[in-house]
Amino acid sequence: MQGEPRQSAPLWEKAQGILLPPPPRLEDHAKTARALQNGLRGMWLAAATPEPDSQCRGSRSFTPAQITAAPRSTEPAAHLADWQFVARLAPALHLLPRRGRRDRPLR
Repeated sequence: MQGEPRQSAPLWEKAQGILLPPPPRLEDHAKTARALQNGLRGMWLAAATPEPDSQCRGSRSFTPAQITAAPRSTEPAAHLADWQFVARLAPALHLLPRRGRRDRPLR
């Protein structure tokens, strides 16, 4: 038999009586995009809300407009659809120096 396993998987699952969850609804995508945006916003805040221009300096990975839209957009699904952008932005936010950071743990 030739073909891709993913092509025959639905037939095999049906024959085995495996019930699959329904496909995600549009609301689920919007909810997931909002959660991703909240995580990026948290990283942006933890990095002391850096200016977009300072994040773009010396990098071709982002534009100031992309960086501004990522944590603030009212339509996160539209601005965070580019997974490669998100994959580059998240580590960049995480690696920025943080102002007011304590060297000792809080008690």
